[in-house]
Amino acid sequence: MRKLFPGVMIFLVLSIYSGAQDSQVLLNTFQRNFQRAEQIEIKLKILEDSVKAGPEGLGPLYLNAVDYVIDHSSLLATDALVIKLAHISVEQIRVIEYTQAANSMWRLFKETEDTVLRAGILKTLGVIAGGNDTIARRIIEWLDSQNSLLKAGGKPDLPVIPEAVAALGILKNNTAFSVIFTTMEIYSQESIRNAARKALLSLEGDYKENLMKVVREGTLVERFAALKMGLNDGKLSDLDKAEIAEAGLEVGVYTTTGNKQDQATNREMRMVAVQALSKSNWSRATPLVIEHFGMALLEYERSVVSKGFLLDAINGLGNMQTHEAAERLALYLELINSYTEHGRAYDEQIVLAVLANLKILGDKVAFANLSYTQYLNYSDTVKAVAQDAIDHLKW
Repeated sequence: MRKLFPGVMIFLVLSIYSGAQDSQVLLNTFQRNFQRAEQIEIKLKILEDSVKAGPEGLGPLYLNAVDYVIDHSSLLATDALVIKLAHISVEQIRVIEYTQAANSMWRLFKETEDTVLRAGILKTLGVIAGGNDTIARRIIEWLDSQNSLLKAGGKPDLPVIPEAVAALGILKNNTAFSVIFTTMEIYSQESIRNAARKALLSLEGDYKENLMKVVREGTLVERFAALKMGLNDGKLSDLDKAEIAEAGLEVGVYTTTGNKQDQATNREMRMVAVQALSKSNWSRATPLVIEHFGMALLEYERSVVSKGFLLDAINGLGNMQTHEAAERLALYLELINSYTEHGRAYDEQIVLAVLANLKILGDKVAFANLSYTQYLNYSDTVKAVAQDAIDHLKW
């Protein structure tokens, strides 16, 4: 009598039990036969037949298969049948959303270097590991290690990174924000950057606070990127943007570095933050805007920044609408007056900007210095604008 191939026998058993609609009997049968099979070909056929039967209720079988692959992980690099066994198991666990397999799935991820299998595992973890903070943390750690590898000049597993980012977005674990943000910034591949952007918007927690955390705690490049991202986000309110800009200016004012490129980035960050604060008239940031103005003035005098940079700082003070801002601008006008009185050439554009912003502020603290301009060797234009500022003072 001719022997039936084990897969055919399984299929016949399957037909009988499918008619009986007894999923537990099916599971028991498939599990028993999978465990008994000594050849990988037979184990693979058993899994393939289980998929034909419909995988619902067969989660423990696929978990058994994953654990089998883990126990024989040395074959993953050489045996195509073992790889196929793993692929089927991972896919079916995702299809039936078998959450009990999460930990074994991560073990399999760590055991294999197969890019396609790793990507599939992460895709499955995104489906089955919801609420599993341990799995989320492990994916975060792996992604962070890949980012560090790239920064060190190494070669990260590029095809897998989008799936890691996407999985974190699905899992919605708020602690992933920083590492996803870093991923978005350091990779040039659009597939990675787009996946990161989407994931960032999917995370739980306060989006503005997440951005501000990066502004305060990230690398300088990340801080600047988070600042720009927040200021350009149409979903954030003007109030949210002002708070982000304030945080960015605080970082810019109080960050010191000896690296020239970082210094340039820091100055640009300050400028962008002040422009945003100026636009929103965010008076709470007055002390920081005053600090920035002092730094900008010194940098301009040393030819480190352009005149436009200083003008932005002057306008920032004018738009603070506070007495303290008026005091600082009036003090600067007093300095300019002193220089002019002693024959030093003045920059009319800068003087006019100071006068215009003192007019906006309308604070009588500037009266004496505004009045003194009329006695100095200024142009008629400067004197007329100064008088106009005097006329708009609030008494």
